[in-house]
Amino acid sequence: MNNWLRSAEIGQELQEAWIVQNAVVYVLNHSRHLILAGRQKELVDALHHLLSIVKATGHSGDPVMLVTLCNTLARGLIISWIPAVATEKSRKLVRANAFHSTLDAGATSEIKTAVEVPPP
Repeated sequence: MNNWLRSAEIGQELQEAWIVQNAVVYVLNHSRHLILAGRQKELVDALHHLLSIVKATGHSGDPVMLVTLCNTLARGLIISWIPAVATEKSRKLVRANAFHSTLDAGATSEIKTAVEVPPP
């Protein structure tokens, strides 16, 4: 992971968006098992760093890569605040209160950051 992050930094230094794009794709592919397991929170720092590099260099004409990066980062920021899937019987009870739950300060901060993730 560190090598791919470093290659993205080198791509930024050289102003070569294609190098940054390849680094992002490698990180997303390498981390696919974490993403599928709902463990995006472990990737937040790396993805945030990559997004800042992409913002500085551009996305090399690949909107799919950019949206995937932003979506994964946003989900990593808010995944711990998304309620677990309830059983069918209790789902009706959960829906009634889903929009009335209060958030602690940590949740508010992470959700605000997630909302601000949209691409450059």
